[in-house]
Amino acid sequence: MDLGGAKARAVCVMATACALLLPAPEARACGALVQPQTGSLGADAQRAFFSVRGDRTEVVLQVMVPQTTQDFGVLVPMPAQPTVSADPVDVSELDALDEATRPVILEDTGDTGPSCGCGGALAGDARNGVDVGQQLVVGPVEVVTLTGEDGSAITAWLNEHGFTIPAAQQSTVDSYAGAGHWFVAFKRAQTSGSISAVGVQLTLPGDQRGYALKMARIGAGEEMSFVIFVSHTAGVAPSFPYAALTLHDLDKATVRHDGYAAAVRQAVAAHEGRAFVIEGIRDRNALALGSRLQALTEPNHKITRLSSTMKPADLTADVTLNAPPPEDVPASLDVSTGTVGGPHGNPGGGPGLLLLTTIMLLLWSTARRSIRVPHAT
Repeated sequence: MDLGGAKARAVCVMATACALLLPAPEARACGALVQPQTGSLGADAQRAFFSVRGDRTEVVLQVMVPQTTQDFGVLVPMPAQPTVSADPVDVSELDALDEATRPVILEDTGDTGPSCGCGGALAGDARNGVDVGQQLVVGPVEVVTLTGEDGSAITAWLNEHGFTIPAAQQSTVDSYAGAGHWFVAFKRAQTSGSISAVGVQLTLPGDQRGYALKMARIGAGEEMSFVIFVSHTAGVAPSFPYAALTLHDLDKATVRHDGYAAAVRQAVAAHEGRAFVIEGIRDRNALALGSRLQALTEPNHKITRLSSTMKPADLTADVTLNAPPPEDVPASLDVSTGTVGGPHGNPGGGPGLLLLTTIMLLLWSTARRSIRVPHAT
């Protein structure tokens, strides 16, 4: 498989579309959407799923394949060498989880409002300071894993294979490169056909609970939105300098008049863009997970849903998702009476989240009721 080819178009790092967890305290991960320098996908959101299982972390990144004739790609930094599964994850499983865990907004009419603030092998092929791990096709995308001595070596390899990183963004790539650190590069497979989105599973050694928000600012639009699911033996929250908010922290008048997404945006902005809203912590067994996500989790796991919407200028520090959550994490909010539901409130409500062409996910924006990825994220 050739990720670039002699006729490959130059592409630039544009915006995150997928996300990855990395070990604390060096919380770094996530990816950047790459595409032709003349194009713009307007990537602004991401969605990802993480499951910490003993000595490893399973990650599912939602990758959106733009239905255009332009080249595109996604670059995702990793804290260690990942193992990529060739078996795609059906994005309908992520959609179902999103639907089942979105918070419920109760009003006088009894209707539920919108939820969620936000809404791609040649082992040992060392050459020119770059070591290529896996090369494979996963559904509609081609995937390669690589590591390099430094960011310049990574950039040189990407240039050879049709990816061009703007000079102004070189320092960001440099910050994620070095011994022991890896990248995953995605691009459209020639046989992608009509498939527009896919979940890609990666396995990382150890407990990886960091999210590379700095990478998300590359080429971002006016704002970036995130939905992150973390499956672990206990609920999780972001660690300092990020604040852990809950539905209690949202302004009810804003929810009533401007919508849930606007309230999340407002609450995060009040913390200078450094906050996540914990939208619920649910028992894994109480959720009807798809077969793939169920296989990646444990019966005693709790699944935490977190969301945030940030300005690109605020994406200057990565976040670690290993802090304990607040004692009271409601899953519903009554904006008419001021009553807040308990942590085991009804998780339903609202139509399913659609995919954006961003994946973040690095990857997704519920405000637009779609998910752009690869947000995804």
